[in-house]
Amino acid sequence: MTDSSRVVVRASAVPADSVDRPVRDRALDAVGILARSAGSFTYDFGTPGWPDGWSPLGLDPRGVGVELEGIPFEDPLTGAPVWELLPIAQIGPLRMLALSHGRSDVVRADLWRPASPRPLTEMRYRSAGGGLQAVDVTHSQRRTAGDSTGLAVVLAYGGAGSRGEYDGSRLRRKRRLLGSVELDRGRWTFTITELYNRNQVGAHGGVMPVAGMGYESVYNRLLADVENPSAVRTRVRNDLLLSARGSLAGRPLRVVAYRSNS
Repeated sequence: MTDSSRVVVRASAVPADSVDRPVRDRALDAVGILARSAGSFTYDFGTPGWPDGWSPLGLDPRGVGVELEGIPFEDPLTGAPVWELLPIAQIGPLRMLALSHGRSDVVRADLWRPASPRPLTEMRYRSAGGGLQAVDVTHSQRRTAGDSTGLAVVLAYGGAGSRGEYDGSRLRRKRRLLGSVELDRGRWTFTITELYNRNQVGAHGGVMPVAGMGYESVYNRLLADVENPSAVRTRVRNDLLLSARGSLAGRPLRVVAYRSNS
């Protein structure tokens, strides 16, 4: 990507592990939360829906791993993390792992499930520059039967849209559907989760300076032009996860089967 594409690099010094649920954070996505960790560099394109990157301690951002419920949440071809598809409104605090799936730096996210038996419905609304409008609705509840059987259900919908700062950067028809059922039998817990993401966003080839006005004119949103303003990037992904966790011969055991289509 050329300099005219406005890649912004930021660094800060806040602990990487989030102490609260991301849904309660002011950040619009997971990269916005991780950007506050010590030694972090964020490759921020400034456009909702674009694949921003996060680099801890100068590492290649494509080499940083991300997991959702213990399964890789990355592009199946490039291996780059797909931060823009992570359902931050439905997950618990982010955690850093020293080693997982062959990577030395991995961000782990797990779905948040209610502890109270009372049903809970949450709505998260965000707006920002460039006409961003984003909403997430999550319904969760837990039911128990006897002393050793419990059922937790999470259902969620998310949608977003934005006109973007420049031509060719519009976010449209961003949709997310999530459903998860967890059956706790005391000794063993079984979970089935399905997550569907659709993200369609303009993919222009970079901002070009206005003729005769110098490089600084790329920041003039009224006059600056972009290359390939009609280009569009569409990503559709579906993740199905089946897991069982418990103990075997006195040792904890977790078995996971999953299928990711992208």
